[in-house]
Amino acid sequence: MSATATAAGVVPVAPGSRELRDLLADIAAGAFARERDERPPVDAIQRIRGARLGALRVPVADGGTGASHRELFTTLIDLAHADANVAHILRAHFWFVELRLLDTDPEVRSRWLDEIVRGAIFGNAASEVGGKRPVGEFVLDTRLARAGHQWRLDGTQWRLDGTKYYSTGSRFSDWVVVYASTDDEPTRTAAAVLPSVGGASATKQSRNLDRHWRNIRTLASHNPTLYKARAIGDHTINEAALPQNGFF
Repeated sequence: MSATATAAGVVPVAPGSRELRDLLADIAAGAFARERDERPPVDAIQRIRGARLGALRVPVADGGTGASHRELFTTLIDLAHADANVAHILRAHFWFVELRLLDTDPEVRSRWLDEIVRGAIFGNAASEVGGKRPVGEFVLDTRLARAGHQWRLDGTQWRLDGTKYYSTGSRFSDWVVVYASTDDEPTRTAAAVLPSVGGASATKQSRNLDRHWRNIRTLASHNPTLYKARAIGDHTINEAALPQNGFF
């Protein structure tokens, strides 16, 4: 498949193509230095995003490459040979793609396939520790609920409250798929959220969960808009510095 224009602006790289070989060679060239210097593969993921590698399995009619499962796994094996950390980061992404391909709601399917074709990368936030309910019930401590109609800025918005572990790829993703409980559905509910939402935080060194080559991340979100409001108020009244992190 040649690099011709699509609705998203770029045709995804195809399995076995010269463009894919060049991409993998480029990623492999910097793999050793990244591992040696303990640098996260931000540039490698950005190249993957730009090449629309995440749209391998999206049908051609929807703007993707239309690769088979065999072609997908062959490509992932080749990517792992280039840089195993990068291939691992995309594990949750391709899981999300497969779920959307099976989606029976055409609007939901189209909504997220369009994001994938535009280059969006999806991470995950599903696992929890220390739950009070039996594992088989799959009732999660993380809650997704309407914010109260008080003074909060998010009176008509959803609020996500909880902590997740082993969030593979979330550090490098454009969207994070979060599993949570709601009042209407006490078992699991999936919600795709932007990882840059104010108040969310990612573990850096606590319990050694910051090792980028393992991609084991801890994510927490506890009333993020209230956190924002407090920081902005403190800055306005007391001239306190605003938090200097990517999740504010």
